[in-house]
Amino acid sequence: MSFIMRPIRFAPTGYVIEGSGLFLGSDDYLQRTPASAGNRHVFTYATTLKRSELGAAQTIFDAGAASGDNFAFIFDANDKISLSDIGGARFVTTPAFRDTSSYYHIVLAVHSNGASGDTVPAMTGATSPSGTVTAEGQNDPSFAWRVFNNANSTNWLHANSVTSWLAYEFPSNTYPYITAYTIKARTGGLGQMPKTWTFQGWNGSSYVTLDTQTNASGWSNNEVRTYSLSSATSAYNKFRWNITLNQGDPHVGFEEAQIIGLNPFITPANQCKLYVNGTQITSFATNNISSMSGSQSPNNTVLQTVGRRGYGSANDYDGYIAQAIMIDGLQLTPSSFGETSDDGFWQINDPSELTFGTNGFLLEGGTNIAAGTDSNVTGYSPGSVVIVDAPFITRGADLTGNANGNTGLISLWVKFANDGTHMKFWGATTSNNEIQFYRRNDNTIWINFGDDGDTVDLFLKTSETVTVASGWTHLLVSWDVSAGYSDIYINDVQSSLSLDTTTSGGLDYTHTNHNFYANDAGGQRFIGETADYWLTVNNTRFELTTESNRRKFISSDGYAVDLGSDGSTPTGTAPLVFFHLDRGEAPANFFANAGTGGATTLSSGSLTEGSDPNGRHFTKTGTITATNDSPTNGSA
Repeated sequence: MSFIMRPIRFAPTGYVIEGSGLFLGSDDYLQRTPASAGNRHVFTYATTLKRSELGAAQTIFDAGAASGDNFAFIFDANDKISLSDIGGARFVTTPAFRDTSSYYHIVLAVHSNGASGDTVPAMTGATSPSGTVTAEGQNDPSFAWRVFNNANSTNWLHANSVTSWLAYEFPSNTYPYITAYTIKARTGGLGQMPKTWTFQGWNGSSYVTLDTQTNASGWSNNEVRTYSLSSATSAYNKFRWNITLNQGDPHVGFEEAQIIGLNPFITPANQCKLYVNGTQITSFATNNISSMSGSQSPNNTVLQTVGRRGYGSANDYDGYIAQAIMIDGLQLTPSSFGETSDDGFWQINDPSELTFGTNGFLLEGGTNIAAGTDSNVTGYSPGSVVIVDAPFITRGADLTGNANGNTGLISLWVKFANDGTHMKFWGATTSNNEIQFYRRNDNTIWINFGDDGDTVDLFLKTSETVTVASGWTHLLVSWDVSAGYSDIYINDVQSSLSLDTTTSGGLDYTHTNHNFYANDAGGQRFIGETADYWLTVNNTRFELTTESNRRKFISSDGYAVDLGSDGSTPTGTAPLVFFHLDRGEAPANFFANAGTGGATTLSSGSLTEGSDPNGRHFTKTGTITATNDSPTNGSA
């Protein structure tokens, strides 16, 4: 007997989703690759959708584009909801979902087991990168947080007491499953080591003793002692050492500490929950989800797709999606997204009150979904182009206002489509005086500039390689041959140059033609994606070791920053060359130079819309139509 679960009705009042995106089930999907990993154990995916086709496997959400690294959340060919993770855990619901006239609200809430080990991140401050370290007392520079920094040369010390307490509080809603803790002795500080103490957990109103140690003596230099809890627990998110006696020194302290357990942890029965229309699904035709463990793909730096499998490029979704939400770091219930009214209608909550975390996203409303725009993203995200049929940008003359000189500055974003080939970013030649800025066939970055006397005065090669696997990469180059200065930063990290020749003599920048994304003859063309190409010469020397200078081109968290419509924001003056797109702008506009160096043209072929270098917005593939169909007007 078939078990069919029908959608609930959506109320026309309250928060209204303005339309949906219509996916036609044939190469129509959204994709992105996050720039950094988030919480790979705890997340919630919520969606509001209406199906158009039955009897075929269709993807709701997918993460990972490789075998063994795939998280697939789909309707299967029997119209049941199925999930499979990277470790082989899987469920298939007993009920089928075959109503094509109304919207379903679906919530997948995950909290997978983590690997056993230290649950506290390597701290760089009292509250960074996460959680909070406090103590009854501390002595500069022996701050309390230093016992959690995984550095053996630092320690915590209470300079004025033989008793003290030290505590670590996990982020809100994080309750790791704790099994043990460790303490490490400091060389030369054995008299400071605790002798009698309790290890305690905070229950919200008071501390509960989890372990007691009395007269723990005989410490040796660098000794690490592990203390197991008699009963493992996930009831607390704050723990402390309450020390009442040390080894006799006037001060108390130690070098390192760990809080050991599964981070994060939740019982197998609750680690993966599925809700449809506000009701938790408890009937499964297949269910080994209790084996879900380890780090999951959705919040990793891997391909995420809505409406298609990333791995295998199949299972296209056919129907409407009014809302798709990812919450990074929290396992939520449907009540976070809406509620059932007294008359039986489902009312959608305003999602702006949600906490999305590092890789969370909000796709809602027909226009935004159709464009792949994350409504949660604030700040700058540049448009990019895909160079697929090897066109390049050419000037056909010297750059307006160009002159020979000593200095220069280049910033650009690239994402390579293949490895092991020469790919030029800037090429020009006159009388054997070359301008060459490129990735060589060994995947290193090269700069080769000559002077007007046929001598190479700037010759740089990175030790690091940039490959397809590198994903979006920021290149920032600065030089001043008159001062013997040159520098290359890759993703805000200074390159250890394997070749660095910087000779005073003046560089020959003036040429009868300049090509970009190809060499001077139109060969060695770039293949991949690119964004925000910025180039100037004869500028005031730009020191890249000064962090504030780099922040003019790349943020501290590795994102592209707004350079201004003409590229003048970083230095106050527009550069010679600035190839740029606003997000959603026509790709053809990229080859129209917004800098002062004059007009450029596309050699041949065409440019298509690329992905978000910041890894936050989605890129649309195919045709996703914005429609007024929404839960309030498309429900039973």
